[in-house]
Amino acid sequence: MDIYLSSFLVNLSINMMVAFVLYFLLRLIGASPPAAEPLYLLLLFIFANCFGFAFGMLLASLALLVPVLKSVNRVFMRVIRLASGTFFVVPELPIGIRDYFLWNPLLHMSELVRTHYFVQYTTDYGDLGYMLRFFVVTLFLSLLLERLVRHRVGRGI
Repeated sequence: MDIYLSSFLVNLSINMMVAFVLYFLLRLIGASPPAAEPLYLLLLFIFANCFGFAFGMLLASLALLVPVLKSVNRVFMRVIRLASGTFFVVPELPIGIRDYFLWNPLLHMSELVRTHYFVQYTTDYGDLGYMLRFFVVTLFLSLLLERLVRHRVGRGI
């Protein structure tokens, strides 16, 4: 558990430093629009790191129980990242597949980040409640599974 927490804190501090440096450099050269709500944006970035911690711990614990997940994990994570809204916005998706894409909590995260960064961008698809529910369930499952596989890690299995 100590390794998970220390990795989380290191990743959070690196991500926050990089975000602040890039944000202020872009503001300095005039290439970045002023954020609509910078404090909310900061909280979303912290929440994204917390979600990454919970999801990573869940996948690591599951991989100890089901070893084949180690090889499937990379493909699964690529699909989730591609469906996260990094390369598209939700209103441009066809209605038939939009509902399936909205199951991805990272898509909600990217829509909320766009909404609170760009003053002129508004969306109805970013749902903070959905993200929080998904995070709580993921964190609960990851802590439960970590507790179940803790003896395997201690024995080196």
